[in-house]
Amino acid sequence: MSVARFKVEFYDKTAEKEYLSLDGSVRAMVDKGIARLALRADEIGKPLSGLLAGCRELKFRTDGIRVIYRIRDGYFTCWFVG
Repeated sequence: MSVARFKVEFYDKTAEKEYLSLDGSVRAMVDKGIARLALRADEIGKPLSGLLAGCRELKFRTDGIRVIYRIRDGYFTCWFVG
């Protein structure tokens, strides 16, 4: 079992509310993605540009969900889930 390299935090209450409002099955899928990010946030996800430069995106294509996150000081901060 791998040890998490990154800690997860939500940018603000809005991002946390978006996450909590997801359907149970969708939230379970997002939880698996966030667990992957805790291990390798710097290796997976697509780098973004423009206004979101410095952020990365993890997309769940089947449900149209994306997690926008930024890595800083051993944390990855979820900016948007939805």
